[in-house]
Amino acid sequence: MRTGVAAVASLDGLEAAIRTVEARLGETLAPFRVAVERLITMPGVSQTGARVIVAEVGPDMTRFPPAGRLEDLGLTVKIRPAA
Repeated sequence: MRTGVAAVASLDGLEAAIRTVEARLGETLAPFRVAVERLITMPGVSQTGARVIVAEVGPDMTRFPPAGRLEDLGLTVKIRPAA
């Protein structure tokens, strides 16, 4: 059963690494907390998704003509009714 113990230890290590990365992301994105909080109010945008959007796009939307348009990057919000 040594393999099972090694797998659990490996998972524990991965979970610790994820917690470390998430903590660093939280610290790094602290100045952009308002932007992240606004993004997560959109249907389908999670905390992680909002952080990725802010990290990739940044908080200044004026550089996307017309200001704030991200459709060219594939970032569009489509709300579809549940079937």
